[in-house]
Amino acid sequence: MLIINHMTKTDGWTMDKNLQKYAAFVKTVETGSLTRAAALLHYSQSGVSRMIADLEQEWGVTLLERGKAGVVLTGDGARLLPHARALCAEYARLSAEVDALPGRAHISAATRQFLRYLDRRNAPEAPAGCTGFDNRP
Repeated sequence: MLIINHMTKTDGWTMDKNLQKYAAFVKTVETGSLTRAAALLHYSQSGVSRMIADLEQEWGVTLLERGKAGVVLTGDGARLLPHARALCAEYARLSAEVDALPGRAHISAATRQFLRYLDRRNAPEAPAGCTGFDNRP
């Protein structure tokens, strides 16, 4: 069961903490390394390791064998990996659909940074036609 109740921001996405754990698990398997997965996900290596350990504890299984040469998927991990991948893919599809809804404005990170600069220079107004602008840091 997927419970969406602890929302956080991650690379412009609002993602449930469990989905973050699933993404960490999937990316670690894909890269074969906690360190490489962490770099790609913009987390610390210990953060990715903790997320996977949390999943292992929640599910009562060992997903990965950790070693000096990287990680190896266990039998239980191999059985659960397709489900974690499917959840991550479905979330990406859902996010894309939400982003495609009419009336949604998108501001790139560079534009957002520039508008914050302008705000600090006593120009707090968003450009004309920019609906739903949030200039909070």
